[in-house]
Amino acid sequence: MIKLLFDDQPIKFQCNITKLLLYKGDYDNQALEVVKDNLVISDMLSFRFIWVAFTSLYDVDEYIFLNFLLNGGAKIPLASIYYIDSAIELHNEVIKFAETSMDCSKMVNSIEFQRLKWVMPKFSSRVKLIKQKEYIKAGNPHITIKYETTNLYNSNLVFLINIWKEVSSESIQRFKIQKTTRFY
Repeated sequence: MIKLLFDDQPIKFQCNITKLLLYKGDYDNQALEVVKDNLVISDMLSFRFIWVAFTSLYDVDEYIFLNFLLNGGAKIPLASIYYIDSAIELHNEVIKFAETSMDCSKMVNSIEFQRLKWVMPKFSSRVKLIKQKEYIKAGNPHITIKYETTNLYNSNLVFLINIWKEVSSESIQRFKIQKTTRFY
């Protein structure tokens, strides 16, 4: 019992859904480390940003938040991120990493950005359109578009990309990329 209390191993907390409100950059780095080192999340990690916090987490040289999603979230099944300003479009970076990384094992399995005003992603020739479906939401025509791409170094590693947007709009409202494995 004494060894358990004073052991150097961090305590792991089991969580289904964890919600983080990030608003101050210098504390938010520590929050990401606590999540990475001390939480075992079985369902979803939800992020809500206040703009000042996100600009400090998104440092051009460090990509602190993006690095967390791509290299620190292997144990997180879904990261859902809300309220990211249109000036910072992470979806292109996530797609590029998924397609070109030699090690995607530490990436969050499913990454979803919601309530966006981003332009459509810039797709490589590896991305294939799977299907489109139109629907009506709040009286306006919307469309869901599903794509698929594979990793350059492991063609069995497949990424499904879903995009939700208004038909008449140039910007997307929601973006999701999900890592999966193809079995033959």
